[in-house]
Amino acid sequence: MSERADSRLQPGEVISDIRKLDALRYEVREWESEIIPVMLVIDTAETAEERMTRPSLGRVREFAEELDVPFFYCGRYRCIAPDDAPNVQQSGRG
Repeated sequence: MSERADSRLQPGEVISDIRKLDALRYEVREWESEIIPVMLVIDTAETAEERMTRPSLGRVREFAEELDVPFFYCGRYRCIAPDDAPNVQQSGRG
């Protein structure tokens, strides 16, 4: 059973986390250091009704690109990676 049984991860939740990663990057720079923030979503939902939808994934991916935060998504039938990520296969199933 999914952690979010009978529910799905909403794009606003992921976008909020991407904003936090972006803010952390700038905070770390204030300490004269550097990080590479990465958003990784592992969608373990068993049913399509619980998985993130294509439009939601597109919205989140676009937002992550705007903030220069690499976005990776792995679901039951689909993996998404930034266009410039090496050695990651993308699938359109599901």
